[in-house]
Amino acid sequence: MKSPVFLHASDLHLGQPLSRLGRGLGKDQSESLTELAKKALISLVDATIQHQAEFLVLAGDIYDDADRESGAQVDFSLQLSRLEEHDIKVYIVHGNHDPSDSTDVPVVGLPSNVHVFQPSEPEVIRHELKGGGHVLVAGVSFSKRHEDANLAKRISDLLGKRDTRSARALIAVLHTNVGGSPGHLPYAPCTVGDLSNSPVHYWALGHVHKRRIESMGENRFWAYSGNLQGRFAVEEGPKGALLVPILENGVGQPSLVECDKFRFINTEIDCSSLTTLDKIKDAISEQIQAKAGSRLPIVSVSLTGTSSEALAMIEKVTDDGTKPTNLIDQLQRLLAPKLNNGHLQEVLVNVLPDLDFAALATRDDVIGDLLRAVESGQLKTLINEFLRDSRIASSEQLTDSESNSLHIQMKRELIRRLVRDMGVTQS
Repeated sequence: MKSPVFLHASDLHLGQPLSRLGRGLGKDQSESLTELAKKALISLVDATIQHQAEFLVLAGDIYDDADRESGAQVDFSLQLSRLEEHDIKVYIVHGNHDPSDSTDVPVVGLPSNVHVFQPSEPEVIRHELKGGGHVLVAGVSFSKRHEDANLAKRISDLLGKRDTRSARALIAVLHTNVGGSPGHLPYAPCTVGDLSNSPVHYWALGHVHKRRIESMGENRFWAYSGNLQGRFAVEEGPKGALLVPILENGVGQPSLVECDKFRFINTEIDCSSLTTLDKIKDAISEQIQAKAGSRLPIVSVSLTGTSSEALAMIEKVTDDGTKPTNLIDQLQRLLAPKLNNGHLQEVLVNVLPDLDFAALATRDDVIGDLLRAVESGQLKTLINEFLRDSRIASSEQLTDSESNSLHIQMKRELIRRLVRDMGVTQS
């Protein structure tokens, strides 16, 4: 007999504007993508019905803002009503973007199949499975945006006081930062030990937008489902919800159900042997085909490698670097059949000329000094100190990938100027 299942999703961020989406997008295309992003919620509900799920859990940040934009409220209520028609329950907690202390005035109510866990003190709901038996679903919402309490511990303590032996599985729904995940503020902080040492079989977590599934032993997992739809270039790859089987004792391996409508692709193309735009186009096309699937692609490309010939061609296209958008425009035209109304969002030129940089860096002159400065590991530290001193939020600090890209760009620009203006050779 087929195991009953439930779906776990989080970080819907309904009502979120796509203001940083697609540099260079025209107004019509930007509006089209904004509308497309809204359909990820429809995909989630479709999947929940298709898999005949017992219930859907939503682990916080349903809305992007505490004000809960009115159109987003209507969309959400309508979609949950579809689940009510199929006798599918919905269990919701609110997170830091949509805490329960919001002074927002509700525009519509939620259907009767929905249970919203209240803030501060966790609650446990007994869910009767259609095929027999039951599970316990526990949860607690944020009472404020900057929730600093260990809510995982509160859930564990509550379940520890109950007789849970007859339940097939214990499921906890929580918005939290487990173990101080980098790049995310420490809301409702807890440790991996807090999760694994609890009686819970499945922790359905929200807050971190990158999907993560971790085993806690036999038939036990904690997981971030990630968000339904990537909103920025850093949120690349497939996005959606997790499908979780309910076993006789615990849960089975969660699996991804894709819900995204367009997909961010970040790819690096080695141009060492690619000396024309059509060859670069072919390499990018392969990456789109491999990574986008049937989704509309939003592509960012870093051109790397060592080739004076490729660099000369690129500089011709960009008119010596004075018109970098020309490169994007020409590649966009060549890629049009593969993009299928998608968008080439960014092209970073990190191609270097055919020079022995290690040898140049040993020179006892200004050239060697400059190259050693660019290669110095202190560069990232200096830049991040500057960002911090400029009162830019910690979330704006450079990632390792961004720092590496900046190093290459600075080196390329330095070498270009040395070769052109100072006649640098290997001697």
